[in-house]
This record gives sequence, C-alpha cells and structure tokens, in this order.
Amino acid sequence: YPADDKATHTYITLASDTAMLDELDAAGTALEGTEQKRLGPEALAWLAPAGGTLDSPFSKISSKAKFKATTTTRNLRTLIKVRDAAAALA
Repeated sequence: YPADDKATHTYITLASDTAMLDELDAAGTALEGTEQKRLGPEALAWLAPAGGTLDSPFSKISSKAKFKATTTTRNLRTLIKVRDAAAALA
C-alpha cells in the first residue's frame, strides 16, 4: 500500500472481529472516491487527505460506536515505528 505523500496519509484499521471489519470494508467500498485495500482478515488500509483525516468519509464511518470495541486505526508511519522497535528488541 502506498506510503504517505504531501497530499495523502495512509491508515491501517486493525480488527479483533473479522465480521466487523467485513462490514466496515463494505461500507467503505460503497463510498465514492474512497481508496482502500483489504490487507488480510484483520487489516484494512485506506487513504485520507493530509490534514483532513477526521473529516474524511471513511473516517466518519470507522469512528462509529459499533466499530470502536473491535477496531483500532493507526497511521502507517506509527505502525512502521512499532515494527522497527520490536525488531530492535529481538
């Protein structure tokens, strides 16, 4: 999935309940102009305009209460830092 650039930021939504991620994926697919990709059963990547993440249509859907208990969304840069920190511990 693409790295961030000046116009967009990449986010990854992780889920403990794949059925909820299926529902979120379907809702995002129905949105016009939303770029997203299912990375696996527990992960979905999506793009948001830089500086407008919270106002993006997909963000508004993913922040609904029914998804909060089973999903978390992180910027790709944050996940890369976590991966690198974990690798340094190994």
